[in-house]
Parts: sequence; structure tokens; C-alpha cells
Amino acid sequence: MKRIERKAITLEMNISRRNLFVLGGGAVTAAVLARPGIVHAGSDEVAAKAEPQRGKVKIRDVRSASIADEYVCNLIKITTDSGLYGIGEARCKIPVANQVKALNELVVGEDPLRVDYLKRKMMAAIKRPSLGDIGVVAGIETALWDLAGKILNTPTYNLLGGSCRDKIKVYYDLAPADSPKTTEPALWVECAQGAKKGGFKAMKVDIYRGGGDVPEWVRILQAIRADVGPDMLLGVEFHWRLNSEQTDRFIAMTEDLNLWFIEDPMRYDANVAHYQRVTAAGKIPVVALEQMLTLKRFHEMIEKRMCTIIEPDAQYCGGLSELKRVADLGELYGMDTLCHNMCSPIGTYAQAHACATIHKFVAMENACADNVIQHEGSLYQDGYLVLNDKPGLGIEVNEDYCRKHLSKGSTYFGT
Repeated sequence: MKRIERKAITLEMNISRRNLFVLGGGAVTAAVLARPGIVHAGSDEVAAKAEPQRGKVKIRDVRSASIADEYVCNLIKITTDSGLYGIGEARCKIPVANQVKALNELVVGEDPLRVDYLKRKMMAAIKRPSLGDIGVVAGIETALWDLAGKILNTPTYNLLGGSCRDKIKVYYDLAPADSPKTTEPALWVECAQGAKKGGFKAMKVDIYRGGGDVPEWVRILQAIRADVGPDMLLGVEFHWRLNSEQTDRFIAMTEDLNLWFIEDPMRYDANVAHYQRVTAAGKIPVVALEQMLTLKRFHEMIEKRMCTIIEPDAQYCGGLSELKRVADLGELYGMDTLCHNMCSPIGTYAQAHACATIHKFVAMENACADNVIQHEGSLYQDGYLVLNDKPGLGIEVNEDYCRKHLSKGSTYFGT
């Protein structure tokens, strides 16, 4: 394994019909699905387009722009000497300018097609990885994937291994700002109606935010279930607020509600054995691990079989290729993947490209700050995010809107 990693870092890229590899993971892009209207990675046409670019496009700069919308969205832009650029998104709500500036020095002058090499180079420079640091690496890596797709004239999902689906199921999250601060069921029902109005087929509620305890939460869920009907997928999240006794009572009292899942009921490290018992019992699917950093940490937890469904987030775990690796690892243990998402549509579309390549994918959380990108109408069609066949991520930033909503102290990518 070590020999393979060293080779991935030291060898120059050789892009041809015979040897066109996924730049972030080592899988051959010739395995992409054939779809009309797309220039397919691995074809003579792509090789012809890519060969003139090999070693010629160089990274000129990496800059950030923090947009104050529902929360602060941290956008990343990589510019090159060819005029092509890539867009990504780092973790939200935290300052990123200093981290971006430091990592910029590691990638300027490099070939943007060397995505995995550059990601490893950035990660190696971080002595004690935090959510913020890894989130910035993820944002830069995402921008590299967007840029690589543009250089090779193919959608990013082709570079990640090829799509298993062309639309991504999205679930409606009754987020903290929308959750009633009460245990009155009628108010929760009113808020939950946003899922039906938006055409979603799945939703999640953070039921604990109204206060109360298990009996009150059950009454709220009973009222929501009666309103949305039996066909709506209905999950519930607790953000590690419960103890083992509350978890058991909640599961026992909601068996007749046909809940989609229970997410993060208890703290992980202190309740490993109880997570294992609840998962093995199979009375309700258990979703967990949204804030795990990197594949190594996921591996440690997945091996313990603490959940039914893993919940990686590209901005937390280290980028699109890391998300794909985590999902593939989960598949080996029989676990499905439900993607956590706390991004503008830029990070959401980026993560959707990775989700399109995951075999045991279930759904992804909906986006916030819709106006950050250019679009007409709703982002979602009948509860799905539909991917296009444009190069890279296939989206464009809404520059006018972003410039008008810059957070305090931020520039628009340096201008």
C-alpha cells in the first residue's frame, strides 16, 4: 500500500486513451457510464482534448469569499494561467481566509489535474487536523475537481468513477431556525408541511429542539406522521442529546410510526456497546458519524458496526474523493450512505457528484442559501437534485448576489 501511495505522489500524470485515471482515487475513468451528450473520460476525444493541456495549465491562485446568507458560506475559487477556474465550498460558519492563504502557497504553480497529490500535500502540512482545516482542504479539493472536469470537458462525476444515477434524492431538513421552540404538536405540523409543499419524498426533524422528553416527542411525531401520510420517509435527529435509557424508550414508543431512521441519539465513544445493541436489534435504522474526520476515523467506527447507515459529509471528512472512499468502505460492511449537508448549492452540487457514484446511496440533506448560484425556479425536481452533463460541477456562481452579501471583512475572491 505504501508503494502505491508514493507512486501516486511522485509520478507525473500521463493522460492518454490507454492510461486515463481518476485523478483523485486511482480508478480508471473508462468505467464511466455511457450517456448521450457527454464527452466520456477514457475516449479518444477526451484524450485529444486533455493531451494538449497536460502539464500546461498551472494554478495561479486560491482565494475565498464568505457569503452571509442563512449562515456564512465559505466559497473557494482556484484560478489558472489558462483562464479556466474551479469553484468549491469549505466548511461553513467559521473564518477560512488564513487557512486558504496558507494552503495557497502549497498549490500555486502546480498542475490542477493532480487532485489526489495536491490533497495529500495539503493534509500533510496540517499538524493537528481540525474540522476547520479539513473543511478548507475539502473546499480546495472540490474546486480542483470542478477545474479538472472543465479541463477534460466532462462532468466531475465521471472523474470520480462514473454515475450510478443522474438524480440525487434529497430530504427536507426541518432545520434549527425552522423548528418550533415548543412541544405543541400543531406548530411542528405546520413547519413540517414545508416538505410536502416543496415536493420532497423524505424529511427529517430535530425533535428535541422544542424541549420536553420522550412522551412529548412521540406525540409530535404522531401528529406529523398523521399529516404527511404513511408514504413520506420521516427521520428524527437528536444531536447526541439522549442517554441510553431515553434511546430505548423512544424506540419502543415509536415502533408503529414506521420511522425512516434515528440519527445520533447518543454520544459515540461513551455508548459504543449500546449503539451496537440498538443497531443489531434492527427495530429502527441508526444513522451516525456525520462529524468524523477522514477515512481513518470512519474506519475505526465502521468496524465497530455502530450504525445501520453512515452519514459522511464532504466538508467534514476531507472532500469528494474521501466521501467516496468512506461510502465504499461502508458498503463492505453492509452499510448504506446518507449524506449530511450544510452547504450552499455549490457544496451541495459538488457532494451530489460524489453521491451519483456511490452504489449504496440513500439520500442527501437539502441545501441552504439557494441564491449563491445562478438558477431558475426550484433547485429540486420532485424531491431530487438533477445533475446536468456540463463540464465540472456544471454550476455558476451568482456574482451579483454574492458581492452584495459578503460577510464582514471578506472580499469577493480577492477583489
